[in-house]
Amino acid sequence: MLNLDAAVGIEIGDRRLVLSPVTKKLRGLKVAPHLILEDFRELGRADIHAKIQEFVSANGLNTENVIVGIGRNQVVVKELELPLEVEENLDQVVKFQVNKLEPSDNISVWYDYLVLNRDDKAKKLSLQIVLVPRETVEEVVTLLAELGLRPAAMRLSSLGLHQLMGLHEDGITEHPSIILRFEEDAVEALLVNGPSRHFSQYRPADGEADKLALLTAALDDLLSHMDLNGVEQVQGVYLTGSGGREVLELVRERFGAAELLSDGVKLDLEGVARSSLALTGCAVGLAVSSLTRNPFSKFNLIPPEIRRSRTQLKYLPTIVLAVLVLFLVGLSAARGYLQQSQLLADYSAQADKLKPLVEGVTKTRGEADQLSGLAVEMSTMLSGRQRVLSVLKELTALIPDDAYLQSVRIETSKVNMTGFSDNASSLIPILQQSNCLTKVETKYITRDRRSGKDKFSFEASIGDCSLYSR
Repeated sequence: MLNLDAAVGIEIGDRRLVLSPVTKKLRGLKVAPHLILEDFRELGRADIHAKIQEFVSANGLNTENVIVGIGRNQVVVKELELPLEVEENLDQVVKFQVNKLEPSDNISVWYDYLVLNRDDKAKKLSLQIVLVPRETVEEVVTLLAELGLRPAAMRLSSLGLHQLMGLHEDGITEHPSIILRFEEDAVEALLVNGPSRHFSQYRPADGEADKLALLTAALDDLLSHMDLNGVEQVQGVYLTGSGGREVLELVRERFGAAELLSDGVKLDLEGVARSSLALTGCAVGLAVSSLTRNPFSKFNLIPPEIRRSRTQLKYLPTIVLAVLVLFLVGLSAARGYLQQSQLLADYSAQADKLKPLVEGVTKTRGEADQLSGLAVEMSTMLSGRQRVLSVLKELTALIPDDAYLQSVRIETSKVNMTGFSDNASSLIPILQQSNCLTKVETKYITRDRRSGKDKFSFEASIGDCSLYSR
C-alpha cells in the first residue's frame, strides 16, 4: 500500500541522477535532504545501488511512492482538438490517434493523455498526448529495479517545474508563465498556462557559446508551437537549472524582468539550501505531483502490465476450506486418545460450530458463479466495443484529407455518418472498399453554403471485421 504522506521524485538525466524526498505535514510540504549523483553513468551499478540504499536507510525513507521523470527530448508531445461527441469513447479515439502518430510498425510506444479543455459551446475537446518508446520506459524501469527502486509512475520531468510554479508566491494565474531551464548541455523552455496547460521545447546546446541566443531559440520554438491568441501579458519569466543564475542578468536585459524560480517557491526547506532547487526542482516537483490534488496526479507513462504489482489478499473461500482441512486433520490425530462416544459428541459440537462457515462458503460459491456470468457479459460487451473500434479505424484510414466526419453513430449492425467533403459522391466507392462496411447508401447530399463543401449523410451495414492490433 502506498504511503500517501511521502513521495520520492527521481530525475535521470544524461549525466546527473537526482533523488528528492518530500513529506506531507500538517503545515504543508517538507523537502528532505537530496541525493545528487553527478556523472552517475560512469559509476558501477553496484556503487550506485549502495549509495542509494545508504541514503534511504540514513534518512528513514519510504520508497513505495516513487515518481520518476523522463526528459522532454525522449518523448513526443501532440495537442489535438476532437469533437465533443467522442467523449464517451475517448480512450479508443485517443488510441486511433496514437496509431497514426507511431513512427513505424517496428517501434512500439506507450502513451498517456490529459484533457486540457472541454468547450461545450464549440462542442470540442482539447487534449495533450505524450508518447514514449516502450524500450525507453523499460530501460528506466530496469535501471531503477537494479538500484532497488520500483517506480509507481513516470511523468515528464518538466511537470515537476509546473508543480513548483503552483507553489510559487506568484502562483498559476490566468496569465501564462515562462520557465527557462538552463543546463550545461541543453535548454528547455516551458509554458505554464493554467493548472493543466503544460508545453515545453527542448534545445540541445551543441557547443553553442552564446547562451542568450540558445535561450531565445528555445523560447521561439516554444511560442511557435503554442496558440497564444488573445494573451495580452505574460505573468513572468523564471529561470532554473544549473546555469540559471549565470544567465539571469542576460535574460533580464533581453526580457526586462526575470527571476530565479527557486527564490519564490513556498516549501519547508529545513536543512536544505534553497539554491539546491536549481538542480533538484524537477525531482521535488515530481514528488509533489503525487502528494497534491492536480490534473497530473494520474498521468503515468509506465504501461499497466509492467507497473508495480500490489499485494492481493487470498479469497475468503480458500481460507475457510483450509481451516476446515486443518481442523479435520487435528481430529483424526486425536482419535486414538478419545473414547468413541466422546469423539462423536465432540465431532457433533464442532460440526454445529462450523455450520455458519460452511454456509458462508456455499454463499461465496454462489456469488462466484454470478461473477462468472457477469464476466461473460462483460466479454460480450468488450467484443462489441472492439467491433466499434474496427469500424472507426476503417473510417479513419479510408476518409480522404479533403473530407471529414461530423458525427458517427454505430448501432448493432449499422453505421450512420454525416460530414463534409469537396466531392461527397466520390466517397461511396471509397467506403465500399472497406472490409467492415457493406451496402453503403446515400441518405442525402447537399451543398453547404457556409463552407462551400458537400454535406452528406451515409448509412452502411457492418459486416464481419476484426480489430486491428497496435
